[in-house]
Amino acid sequence: MIAVILITVLFYFILPVSVPLIVAFIRALILEPAVKLLQNKIKISRRVSVLITFLGFVLFIGLSGYFITTKVITEAIKLVENAPMYINEITKAWLRAETDFSNAAKDLPKDLVDEISNQIQAFLNKTKNDLVAYVNIMSIIIWIIDFIPIIGSIVILGPWALFHLLTGDLAMGTQLAILAAVLLIIRRTVGLR
Repeated sequence: MIAVILITVLFYFILPVSVPLIVAFIRALILEPAVKLLQNKIKISRRVSVLITFLGFVLFIGLSGYFITTKVITEAIKLVENAPMYINEITKAWLRAETDFSNAAKDLPKDLVDEISNQIQAFLNKTKNDLVAYVNIMSIIIWIIDFIPIIGSIVILGPWALFHLLTGDLAMGTQLAILAAVLLIIRRTVGLR
């Protein structure tokens, strides 16, 4: 039991502080063969080979990050541009299902058809009201979650913006996405974590 408590304390207090050290150690293990190769093949000092290897590594990470970010942004733009088409397709599918239901319901008693229609309409209205309540509560949740430095408000603003973009409210979705980006940039720039 004491071992479990000690391990929990270790992971809770020591691991978050030691993550940069662990990452640096793993990075050094990965880059060490390249450093040795430069030392042996080109016959340069360890300092220079470490400098060249590390600069190459940083360049690789930077270029990879640039290309990955560019691809993600391009795909996000395509998603936003195509979101109205996706919503239209969903709406068309719903209308087809509604038409199919109406055609299938011609042979059913009118009272049954009316009851099913009322139940579906009540369900859709309740879902809409629940979503509106959810959106209204989000600002409070963002404020609360923003106190948790690791998570931040992006966890809420990202899906919220995506929801609005997918439901056709491009203005609100774009505003929320811009707000999320600005908050993320400010958080990273100022160093609040």
